[in-house]
Amino acid sequence: MTIGNDLNGRLALVSLALGRAIAPTLAAADAAVVVNGRHDRQAIEAVAAEIAAAGGQALAEVGDAAAVNEWTAAAIERFGRLDILINNVAVRPQQPLEQMAFSSAF
Repeated sequence: MTIGNDLNGRLALVSLALGRAIAPTLAAADAAVVVNGRHDRQAIEAVAAEIAAAGGQALAEVGDAAAVNEWTAAAIERFGRLDILINNVAVRPQQPLEQMAFSSAF
């Protein structure tokens, strides 16, 4: 996916789940990107490092819901404002398929 280089000066806050693909795409369009999530610090930092290695601006933030205000304040302090929010996280139990309960509502 290409979106051109028309995001120069914009700041995007991207949650990691699907953000692994979205964050570098926004950075390639010259947006500064804050990559965040509740878990997997290594993956979050890897995405931010990939963006930085490609010449983009990135900040990795890891923490729970209470940290969102801190992330936002840190991002605005570093980059000036928040323009884009990609909040694509789902909370779901992770367990083997045979242990999941399924509804017959389908």
